Amino acid sequence: MGRYQSANEFWSRVELKYNELRQQHLEYRNMRSVHSRMDTINVEVRRLNGCLKQVENLNPSGASEKDILDRAKVLFMQEPKYKRGFKFDNVWNIVKNFEKFKDNVPTARQAARKQSQHENVDLSQLDSHTLESPISASPGLSSSPPTLNDDNVGGTSF
Repeated sequence: MGRYQSANEFWSRVELKYNELRQQHLEYRNMRSVHSRMDTINVEVRRLNGCLKQVENLNPSGASEKDILDRAKVLFMQEPKYKRGFKFDNVWNIVKNFEKFKDNVPTARQAARKQSQHENVDLSQLDSHTLESPISASPGLSSSPPTLNDDNVGGTSF
């Protein structure tokens, strides 16, 4: 499936492949039905992945992958829309190792946004201090570096 195809062509191919490979007890789905179902699955898988990242960021000591996933599912159910729980475990077991769901991998939208931000930056407007200083990029902080003097020993001056 190439990158340079219309959405209609793409979903038509997905419809054909789905119906070709579906098990006999599953219903036939037209293109719109396949697309709708995939959207539903995508939203829930992405939400579960977000819950999983939140639980992982808590660094639960001694927790296994299963423990973390179970906690993520509890967090998932806190959203009223998903109070019945995550219903696509079979899909999760397939997609959980996809690069899209790994840490520090930007989505296509994030990568495009980052690229356009880099294209719009006029570096001639920045001085060398601004480029080197992490403080200058921090909202709400003074542009001068923190200082340590006799008046604020143990703290910083902002």
